[in-house]
Amino acid sequence: MRCRVLKRTAAGACLLMVAFMVCSCGLGSSEEAENPEKTMEALYQLVVCQDISEITKLGIDQAEAQETLDEYRSSMTSAIQEEFKKADFSISQSQASDILDEISGSLKKLDHKVSLKKRDGKEATVEVSSQYIEYRDLFKKASDETVNELKSRHVEELSGAKDLLVENIKDSFQNAEASKDMHSVTFQLKCEKIKSGENKVYIFFPEDAEETGAQLMKLVTNK
Repeated sequence: MRCRVLKRTAAGACLLMVAFMVCSCGLGSSEEAENPEKTMEALYQLVVCQDISEITKLGIDQAEAQETLDEYRSSMTSAIQEEFKKADFSISQSQASDILDEISGSLKKLDHKVSLKKRDGKEATVEVSSQYIEYRDLFKKASDETVNELKSRHVEELSGAKDLLVENIKDSFQNAEASKDMHSVTFQLKCEKIKSGENKVYIFFPEDAEETGAQLMKLVTNK
């Protein structure tokens, strides 16, 4: 049976996640698989840093990985636009993409570590620890600053208020401070045999890939 890494993305202004879902091809050889912690490092890089380099090192087809990342960014950009629309603001795709870039940039600065806690044959337990940013507080800070600036500038046009809010959100994330402590999440992985592009690889993968994406983003946004 041909098995692919399927891409699913779900995004919101306050919840970011991405998942690879592996179709059933049976368990693979744990001796041939890369270390379980390498999988979680690769997923952290993909979901949090929007970097596919580590996931491709595991044997995942580069074109598939890039397609997943592109779909993830597209979903996130649309989600950001939708959140603005709910607040009666309409921003362009370019503005939403710029906001996403600043969010990603702030997350890339976070220190993190991945530790193998247990490995028993084809099953493993891996802990991911990371600094985080105060995601909700950063949006609130930008909103409060915008309200105050609008009062002092007497800006009445909606377009002027919208553009000011976008710039304040970008500045807020650009100057975001990382936490001094780290939070940790533990993941359960199983060895899977998958086909990605022309590659057939054995890889340790989270039991619930979609939930893994959500948990990683909650970890770095303190939600």
